[in-house]
Amino acid sequence: MRASFRRSWVVQAALGLVLALSSAFSFASSPLTLAEDPVYVLGEGQLALWRDPTRKAKLADAQAAYAAGAFEALPGALGLGYEDDAAWLRFVLRAGAAQVRKLEIQPAYLDEIDLFHYSPGGALEHYHYGDLLPFATRDVPYRNTVVPLNLTPGEHVLYLRLTSKGALSGLVKLWRSEAFERYVQISYLLFGVFYGVIFAVLLANLSYYAVRREPVRLAFLLSCALSALSWASILGLTGEFLLPRAPALNDQLTGILVLLHSAAAWYFFALLFEYRKHHPGLFRVAQGGVLLGVVSAGLAPFGFLQLLSPLVQLYVLFFILSAPWVVRRHWLRGTAAERMLAATYAAFPLTLVVVIAQSLGATGYGESKAYTGLLSNLVFVSTFQVAMLIRTQAKEESWRAAKSLEERFRYEARVNREAIASREQTLGLLAHELRTPVAQVESSRQVLEMLDGDTTAAGREGRQRRLATIRRAVDRLRLLFTLAVDSERGGAVEVPRMQLDAGSLLRGALEFLEEPQRARLVLSVGERLPGFLGEEGPLRFALLNLMENALKYSPAGSRVTVAVSAAAKGERNGLLFSVFNEGEPLAPELWEGVFEKYRRGRDAEAPAGLGLGLFLVRRVFEAHGGFVRVEKEREDGVEFQAWLPGEGA
Repeated sequence: MRASFRRSWVVQAALGLVLALSSAFSFASSPLTLAEDPVYVLGEGQLALWRDPTRKAKLADAQAAYAAGAFEALPGALGLGYEDDAAWLRFVLRAGAAQVRKLEIQPAYLDEIDLFHYSPGGALEHYHYGDLLPFATRDVPYRNTVVPLNLTPGEHVLYLRLTSKGALSGLVKLWRSEAFERYVQISYLLFGVFYGVIFAVLLANLSYYAVRREPVRLAFLLSCALSALSWASILGLTGEFLLPRAPALNDQLTGILVLLHSAAAWYFFALLFEYRKHHPGLFRVAQGGVLLGVVSAGLAPFGFLQLLSPLVQLYVLFFILSAPWVVRRHWLRGTAAERMLAATYAAFPLTLVVVIAQSLGATGYGESKAYTGLLSNLVFVSTFQVAMLIRTQAKEESWRAAKSLEERFRYEARVNREAIASREQTLGLLAHELRTPVAQVESSRQVLEMLDGDTTAAGREGRQRRLATIRRAVDRLRLLFTLAVDSERGGAVEVPRMQLDAGSLLRGALEFLEEPQRARLVLSVGERLPGFLGEEGPLRFALLNLMENALKYSPAGSRVTVAVSAAAKGERNGLLFSVFNEGEPLAPELWEGVFEKYRRGRDAEAPAGLGLGLFLVRRVFEAHGGFVRVEKEREDGVEFQAWLPGEGA
């Protein structure tokens, strides 16, 4: 906003005399002679400062103060810290030719900016700006205040009045229009890169928190968001893009965001570096930092910003002083992620020192410091993100390794339990299966004792018959033990190559049956049966088990058909043993299930037993190159078929 007026020649002459007299003082600022440079940054004695503690001084008061020598030359840009004064800056521009320049005034968060411009002819132009005014009132739509100046040849005197609720700082730059336009394009491009990276980090942490629910991710998300918003407010981006029509809200936002970011940073570092676990004292300090930041943000809109902001920044000294212990602990862990965190944590206080020194007025305001802070913030955010990602991957790998080890232990425990159960079932089976041969041995022994005194031919024949029964029972016991032990050890059945005959093999199996059982069998032995190689004991046991199984699961008194015939499988000749009973057909799911270890065909109605017999039968036939199966086409009973390859097949 600009207002122009001309004074009478008398006033102009008096003003010229005052200016001439005041230029003799050594504390006055030195004029800036304009050449062809695209940009000038006023400093090195070109600015003179007068502080107005009342904030009520007018231009005439500032001129009188200058005439009285109250202005002091500044060595650089303005930086007074958190002061409630109004700052008056005076500077002189000498133009050798008519030209148009753009005067940029930083920072963007200044509340009131009044520029008074005396041209060489004595004309006065007054410009009024500040973040308390809507953005649309600016002559140049830019985040910082920019005043277009039409400079005629000669000496131009300018007075600049600045006020701020935050740190009272000021930087003055004089641009050529084309250079200013290039600068704007480059700066906004850099801001786009910065906020693009920040947005990507925020999105990644939001997604990760939604899945993992890790508090440190939420703290990092909050800290990054508040940091990005704080920088946007400090740089004037919120006033330009987010709140152009709400200057009062935008004016309050800068201090509130900075204070909330301080609280969020304390919270994030406390979680990331595990203050509670490893640094209890620092954890309590962090709690105080969070509380102080939140309370200060709440009180800032009520006029306490200039009082509380320095306190919050001085409180950060606890963070700076404690950094060596935190850095040392994480560096000694030795992993890439921990050392990256340690290095970033060590560098962070250096940036804080620069920012705090500028905010408190220990150093002047500098645009390069602002961009350095912005770049440092981007580096810290990116480094923390990468370090947390590496740490998370390491934790997940450790978790997977622990999970794998746990699964391995569970598997081994399950295998051990199954092995113990298997042995217990095998012992139970053996106990059951031994009853018949042991009973045979015992009954034969008793008969032998009764026949011991009988010397007749009938007595001798009876003894021989009982001895044969004992021998068969013992053979069956020995074979059962051998097969059961081989089964438990997972070994294969040994098959010596012996010439065998199907008829004799079948008759040998029948000898193990009691007379009532043999009476129920119907035998059918084919002609021209091929010979085959195998071990007689296991095969006899397998056939006996098939016949006993058929007798056991068929109606009392019913017939069981046992047949053996020549049968080729493909180009291989062989023998097919068939055992059929008139029992209830097996359900389809049991056609393979009956051959599983400890599986029984009809659990509810079956006679006593533990279901190892058919499992051993299949092992015996498969060890001889054959197979055993349930005939699926029979609907009038149950038929087991066992095939063996013939000699030379």
